[in-house]
Amino acid sequence: MLKVDYADADKEKINQFRYHYPDHCIQKRFEMFGLHACGVKVPEITWLTGANSYTVHGIIKKYRDGLIETTKEVVNLG
Repeated sequence: MLKVDYADADKEKINQFRYHYPDHCIQKRFEMFGLHACGVKVPEITWLTGANSYTVHGIIKKYRDGLIETTKEVVNLG
């Protein structure tokens, strides 16, 4: 289980971005943060979002390590 302390200010930002961010991929990442901040475990998050468990772990670890701004970057593979 990933232990992360979500600051109240970050929770507000997460809730705003999970519904109102212009890029749907970034919205999905913030949806994962929002679920995790509410106490939902990673296996449930993967089931609810359809994301790979490695992706969910990686994104939550970035937040934990203070890299919330990097989660807003979209990787262009094409």
